[in-house]
Amino acid sequence: MAQPPVRVLCTDWPPPKDISQLPAAAFLISALWRPGQTVTISFLDGEEWKKAWVEKVVHDYVQPHVNMVLMFGNYGAAADIRITFKYVNQAYSRVGTQSTWYKESRQQPESMNLGWLDEPHSGTFTWNGKQYTYPTCTWCGQNQNGSVIIHEFGHALGMIHEHQNPQGGIKWNVSEVMRYFSGPPNFWSTDDIQSNVLDKYSASLINGSAFDSASIMLYAFPAKLTLDGTATKANAVMSPTDIQWMTNIYGRPPLKTTEVEDKTLPASDPAPEPPSPVTPPPEEVPSQPTTNIPDVVHDASFFQKIGLGTLLAISFVLFTVLLITFLVKSQRK
Repeated sequence: MAQPPVRVLCTDWPPPKDISQLPAAAFLISALWRPGQTVTISFLDGEEWKKAWVEKVVHDYVQPHVNMVLMFGNYGAAADIRITFKYVNQAYSRVGTQSTWYKESRQQPESMNLGWLDEPHSGTFTWNGKQYTYPTCTWCGQNQNGSVIIHEFGHALGMIHEHQNPQGGIKWNVSEVMRYFSGPPNFWSTDDIQSNVLDKYSASLINGSAFDSASIMLYAFPAKLTLDGTATKANAVMSPTDIQWMTNIYGRPPLKTTEVEDKTLPASDPAPEPPSPVTPPPEEVPSQPTTNIPDVVHDASFFQKIGLGTLLAISFVLFTVLLITFLVKSQRK
C-alpha cells in the first residue's frame, strides 16, 4: 500500500482587507447563520461520485444536528456554499456566513475546497436511489467515513479549529512548531504559523466550550510539537460536545413526520394508575312557582295542548250565548 502524502493543514481563510474596520463582535455574530435558514450548496466541478459522497456524508453526519436546511442544487456561483475539488491535497473552508463572500465572483469562486474525501477504500454506496462505485484508492487514509467533509462543514457552520480554542490545553513547543510548519508540505511563513496554529481566539468572541480533545475540529499534531509530549489525534465524527454546540446555536431539527418519540416508561417504573371516573353532577331541576297563579299562565303551550277544534267549539258556544242574550233583551224592550 502506498504511503499517504503529508497533507496541508486546513487553514483559516484570510478575510477581506476591510474586515479590520468591523467590530469583532459584529463580525462573529454575522458569521453564524440564522436558525431555520436554508443554505444553498453547489459544486463548481468534480466527478459525480464525489458530489454524491459529499451529499451523503452531510446528510448522515451534519444535517441531523442543526435546525437548518442544507440544500444541494445547481445554484452555480450564486450558492451560499460553493465547493471545488480542484486543489488536491488541500482542504479548507470559509467560516460560517463568510462563505457568502464573493458569490458570483471570478476572483474567489469557491468557498470550500475538498482535495481529499476520506472515502472507503473500495465498494459501492447508494445515494438518491443511484449506486456509485468508490475508485480504488492510490493511497488509503485511516478514516473512511468522510471525516474531512464533516470537518469542513463544521467550519462552514461557524466552528473554529479546536486547537485555537481560547480554553485550549495544548502547550506548544514554539520553536519546533515553527520549524515543522515552515517546511513541506505547508511552507508557511512565521505569520501564517502564528495565525493558523499558535494564536487563540479571544474568549469574549467565542461561543463555545472548554477544550474538547474529541472534537471533529481538532487536527492530529505529533507529540514533538508540544512541551509535555502530548500528541493529539484526528477525530472522525462530531463529539457529543460538538453536537451540543451545534444545537445550542441553531436549535434541534424538528422531528420528521415518520419519526415518533419513544415515550415508553422504563421497565422498572410501574405503569401509572388510570384516573378514577368522574361522576357528573345531577342535573338541576327548575324550581316550581310558589304562588297560586294557575299553571296555564306559566304554560306557554296551553293552547297547543287543548287543540284547535276544541277552541273553535268553545268560541261557537260563547257566541251563541251572547246572541241569545241579545235577542231576549231586545224582545223585552
